[in-house]
Amino acid sequence: MSWDEATAPAVDWIEGRAAEEGVEPALMVNTLGGHGSGDDPMSRFEGRYSVVSERSAMRSRLAGGPMLVYVPSAGALERAMRLANGYSICVIEGTLERWHGWAVELGALDLLAGEVTGDERSANARRLSARLDMYANNGFGDALGKQVVPRILRDLLTEGVTANDICGIALARGCGERGVKALRGYLARLDR
Repeated sequence: MSWDEATAPAVDWIEGRAAEEGVEPALMVNTLGGHGSGDDPMSRFEGRYSVVSERSAMRSRLAGGPMLVYVPSAGALERAMRLANGYSICVIEGTLERWHGWAVELGALDLLAGEVTGDERSANARRLSARLDMYANNGFGDALGKQVVPRILRDLLTEGVTANDICGIALARGCGERGVKALRGYLARLDR
């Protein structure tokens, strides 16, 4: 499958949602410039609508609306969720950062498969994910979090939840980029 074939359903879906929601969509990219220079679906989308980056989003005057998020980092995805402000959001994943856990937690539609992303976590893993959320204050960095979070992460890994999915689930639950960075640090130390 070509990149154009993979992105076309996302462009079509977010434009459909925007029409249904009555608000113009926008595109979130990691960095501005160089994305839309052809006749592919993403270039056409970029030429028609507002485009913001992870950094420019902080200065953006977008008041909320459907967001197409192109190969996001944790920070870009966090900002896109804020900018969407309750409207639809569509993520085109890259290969560096995978957001399966985010999609699972939110019950996102997988446009390529045509079905809701399945949550195959055990009941205990879902309970542990909720418990982890209780320590997200201060980016999992307070004294109690430093004691408890590594145990919860170890238990989640034992339950078969991948490190990447743990971070995506936490981001979907609102922990933010700082929290994801802290979780990745904990997970890296557990991996030693």
